[in-house]
Amino acid sequence: MMYEQWQEVELLSEQIFEELTRFDVESKTTLLSTPVRKLKYTSFIGCKPTTSLDSLLSELEESEVSCAIIQESADVILGVIPKCYVETIGKKARRLPVSQFMERSLCVELETATIGELLTRSVVGKHRYYILVDRRGQVSGIASSRVILAEAVRLLKSE
Repeated sequence: MMYEQWQEVELLSEQIFEELTRFDVESKTTLLSTPVRKLKYTSFIGCKPTTSLDSLLSELEESEVSCAIIQESADVILGVIPKCYVETIGKKARRLPVSQFMERSLCVELETATIGELLTRSVVGKHRYYILVDRRGQVSGIASSRVILAEAVRLLKSE
């Protein structure tokens, strides 16, 4: 995660804790029991770890998606790389495999997990991305810690 994005996530975390301390904590935390499947997921494609960044960028643009899941096989997820990361990498380095640049700080979660649960994992486990799977184990989406934090702030301010 880029430094600016990390600062934004930290700011959102502070806003959540401010909201929790200003109001009745118990009533606010029940809002966080919303299942994560109700969020708008980040659109994604899959790719192999040996895929070059150039090839990946072309695929991302062609598919009009913003993120890629790097998989060794259908059952083995190695990492995630957002399109914005790839775009910031110099053109010469784009010949290198995506595995050298992917984000490895991720967590696989059932899409029935709650926003509160993922928020806790974000703070405690410092995960940046959540690969969301349905009950059959099929990937249904990706949620970033930024999306989770922003939704938590929105829910806490809505009441």
